[in-house]
Amino acid sequence: MRLLRRMLAALMVFVLVAAGVFHARSEYLINRPVPALARADARADAYYFAYGTNMSSRYLFNVRDIRAAQSQPGRVDQHEIVFLGPGVNALEPAFAYLVKAETKTAHGVLHRLTREDLEKIRNSERAQYEWSAVPVVTADGSVVSAHTLWRAAGPAGIPSRRYLNLLV
Repeated sequence: MRLLRRMLAALMVFVLVAAGVFHARSEYLINRPVPALARADARADAYYFAYGTNMSSRYLFNVRDIRAAQSQPGRVDQHEIVFLGPGVNALEPAFAYLVKAETKTAHGVLHRLTREDLEKIRNSERAQYEWSAVPVVTADGSVVSAHTLWRAAGPAGIPSRRYLNLLV
């Protein structure tokens, strides 16, 4: 019994150290600057409405190897951003999700991408998301049809301070 306790304690220490290394690596990648764009990719003809960490052009470039040709604020009416669980581990218990909400407005970033980059995002997200096009209102009032990830519902969660800082 004592050996089992020691093994469980060692396993717990290993898990916590591994999670800490993962978080340190992701912080490094997210905060690396994006090289200046010489000129926009002419193939970038798809729009993606991002919320959560995908709002960050640094995150898209450094973590997903995606370079937006253009990024601007946008909003989606009759939706809201909520934090739902479960996350990937105890250190990341909840993430941002777009859900339908009649009287709410969700704010995020509208990225103009290539179709290949749009597929990278779609293929890299977990199965809990639905993928669809939504009308996004830009800062100048124009409306653009953009692809986005959303979720019907789920258990409410509380995001980590690290995750909230990334969103801010």
